[in-house]
Amino acid sequence: NNDPVRGEGYVVSGTLDSFVLLGPGGKVTVNGVGATLSGGTVAPGRKVQVEGAVSGATLRASVVRVRPAGSVQVEAVMLVAPNVAAGTFTVLTKKIQTDGYTRFKDDVGSDPTFSLAKLNPNDNVKVAGSYDAAGDVVNAILVERIASLDNGRPLLQGPVSGEDALLARFTIIGIDVIAGSTNTEYFAKDGSFLGSGFAAVAAFFAGLNVGDVVKVKDGLFTPGTPPIISEGAGTPKMEVEFEEVDD
Repeated sequence: NNDPVRGEGYVVSGTLDSFVLLGPGGKVTVNGVGATLSGGTVAPGRKVQVEGAVSGATLRASVVRVRPAGSVQVEAVMLVAPNVAAGTFTVLTKKIQTDGYTRFKDDVGSDPTFSLAKLNPNDNVKVAGSYDAAGDVVNAILVERIASLDNGRPLLQGPVSGEDALLARFTIIGIDVIAGSTNTEYFAKDGSFLGSGFAAVAAFFAGLNVGDVVKVKDGLFTPGTPPIISEGAGTPKMEVEFEEVDD
């Protein structure tokens, strides 16, 4: 009793003052009266982090963080060493923020103690998390060192924050994606292949709405203001497709 604990899981029932949390160890009742709340509203189905102390069979929370859907995914090379003290590193010019809840995985050396401090410049990394537009930062729930990038090119997935069908252009986490009719292959929301060309561009953008989660792979990245991912020439063709995300 009164031992400090922290955990993460899904709300089964209840609201902030009292809710049932389902985590890796099973269900626990959380008393959130007076707790500091951030990130949204506690409700069934929401993923939350809790810090507090155990009192009998109840976890008395001092902090409750509601985690947004992990709709962002990036696979890219990390060019500069991480800032371990700040818990950050950069890929595709975007700051990646880690914390005590971030899971680290090593797919290269299978290091069971892999951590941010063991990331090195020119490592290829896969990041999953959510995007904070106000801070222009990706809050990572997973950081995984991977052996290589598909075709040596980055992957970007996230919610679309703006789009321009006439220019075949849309924005994900502050990165402009400039698709095209020549060397980009499109997929519809139902997963069907639209192909390339002007008809494919028109069909894809007709179904695209702000907030849709879109995945872009095999494009060419160009840093700048804003940074850009665009189709290249030859093979591989850039691929653009909708994604269904369940947190």
